[in-house]
Amino acid sequence: MSEAKTSCGWGVAGLGWVAGDSVVPAMVEAGSKLAACLGSTPEKSRAFAQRFGFAHAAGDLDSLLHDSDVDAVYIALPNAMHHAAVLAAARAKKHVLCEKPFAMNVAHAREMVAACREAGVILRIAHQIRLDAAIVRAR
Repeated sequence: MSEAKTSCGWGVAGLGWVAGDSVVPAMVEAGSKLAACLGSTPEKSRAFAQRFGFAHAAGDLDSLLHDSDVDAVYIALPNAMHHAAVLAAARAKKHVLCEKPFAMNVAHAREMVAACREAGVILRIAHQIRLDAAIVRAR
């Protein structure tokens, strides 16, 4: 009998301030496994991995997505790179949390949603506005 998995193994692609100041610290607090990270340079990847305790600093997106310890990938790459990264994650059967804006156009967004749906992976956009002033007023 196999043992149930107790935490999600995260891959993080894009190591800017949102990842470093908010999202990755929240992953740590939630008890998630930090499997692999990928920055714009090997040096940035290694420094980020060391700072947060990631198991691996990936050399490229393909190696991050094919890391067997990565169950889900947080995509915080430059906006124009979201489309290719989400499609690659879907092909690799990795769940996706993608930063906003999700896509640069509607056609890309539809393709990304369809790819994740076909792959059977969860796709979420890292955008919440429940505390936005207009939403609070509407409530």
